[in-house]
Amino acid sequence: MKVLKRILLGVVAVVVALVVLAVGVLMWFNIPQNAAGMAAETVCAATFVAGREPDAQQIMADDVLPASGVLKAISTEIDEQ
Repeated sequence: MKVLKRILLGVVAVVVALVVLAVGVLMWFNIPQNAAGMAAETVCAATFVAGREPDAQQIMADDVLPASGVLKAISTEIDEQ
């Protein structure tokens, strides 16, 4: 029973360490900030440069999300003023 607890504790420790490492790498390379900038630029260009209908959700679905599934965490809105 003690061996099973040690193995389980080791597995939990490795999983926690991997999650912390993944978050650290994302923050080190500014991935969330870069992803938000990419989504904002794409929605802005599609609306104001290409003249598409100002529907941020549709533009996200058509143009931004196919680029990367990570971008699902980003939300956008269009202010036409």
